[in-house]
Amino acid sequence: MGLFHGWPGQPCEGRPRHGLCVTEIASLPKWAVWRNQAFGTTYEPITFVYNKELLPAADVPHDHAALLALLQGKAAAFKGRIAAYDPERSGTGYLLASQDTKHFAAAWELFRAFGKSGIALRTAAADIMEGVIQGEQTIGYGVFGLYARTRAERVPELGIVIPRDYALIMSRVAVISAKARRPNAAKLFLDYLLSRRGQTVIAGRADLYALRDDVVGPTTARGVAEQIGDTAKPIPIDAQLLEPLSEASRHEFARKWRAAMKGE
Repeated sequence: MGLFHGWPGQPCEGRPRHGLCVTEIASLPKWAVWRNQAFGTTYEPITFVYNKELLPAADVPHDHAALLALLQGKAAAFKGRIAAYDPERSGTGYLLASQDTKHFAAAWELFRAFGKSGIALRTAAADIMEGVIQGEQTIGYGVFGLYARTRAERVPELGIVIPRDYALIMSRVAVISAKARRPNAAKLFLDYLLSRRGQTVIAGRADLYALRDDVVGPTTARGVAEQIGDTAKPIPIDAQLLEPLSEASRHEFARKWRAAMKGE
């Protein structure tokens, strides 16, 4: 469906010719707004998860380089013990792996280490975590912090790491359809969702992470910054999201990924 272009009534000051008059835009980070048409609503760090009963505290990797060093230094111990999204079967997995190559210089070296370890590739975060919880794997790579926290509340042996070198940040995107039957109501709800009150509900009662900097607590952008400083790497909601989707980009990534899974 298309987006809702234009807004009836008085235009917002400085609003583009096309787009929504959303009053909360000024309180959002620039990367979370695309042409006043699409809006990020959450701030979700991508984490590592691990089984506390199987992984000694001294071996817990707190960044991507440490994970690579662990797999290279203790290859035999981690044979078949890593799980992650399959980027060839999961759109989320493909997006996250593509972003890793932008932020981690040794990303392909890490992927080759995954291949040599006989990594278990999954299409859902729940399956990654379940393998770790059941002891089939020791470490799960690339799990949404939201899902990890919710599961860890019920399963205390599930450990969570927000990597310190960089943590990819995903955001759930809200739009209003060009064919919306009640666009006024949709706009009011979107404004509420992005307001400080709405974001407080997101962080405190919806098991999500709040996007706004003026909302406090562990499941907020501010809470993530308190844990890892300024190393969060939000995935911008812009045209760059479409670049990896081209046939040429996907083909090239798949070629390199398959080679990496063979340890090449």
